Order: sequence, then structure tokens, then C-alpha cells
Amino acid sequence: MLSQYHQFYGLGVATQLLQAAEDFAESTSATRLLLCTGVNNLPAKTLYESRGWQLHADYHYYVYLPDHDSEALPE
Repeated sequence: MLSQYHQFYGLGVATQLLQAAEDFAESTSATRLLLCTGVNNLPAKTLYESRGWQLHADYHYYVYLPDHDSEALPE
């Protein structure tokens, strides 16, 4: 899992992380990379699409949060 702290937005860190992941996939002959982001995260979606990533409507993302988990996921 790759993630970025908010204070680093706009500095090219996400682009570098994606490039590293894409390079790794190429070097290991991976058949695909998958990523997820919030449906309202337009900056991230714009970045992914600008790099050739495609939204795939056939996959869904599920999360299980046990009752004792104090961190709720953003909607």
C-alpha cells in the first residue's frame, strides 16, 4: 500500500510513488497494478488518468472494520 501525507500534496511525491510502482511492475512482469482512492478525490483521479490508469467498473472494494477499530474510513 502506498499513501501520501497531506503536507506533501502538490510536491510530486504521488507521481514519484506511482512511477516507482509502475517501474517495479514492468521489471517483474506483473500483469496489473490495482489502486483505490476516494470517489471524491479528484486530484488523485486526475493524476492516475493522466498517467494512463483506467477506471475499471467491474471491481468493487470492500472493507471490514471490527467494532474495536477506532478509525473510521472516510466516505
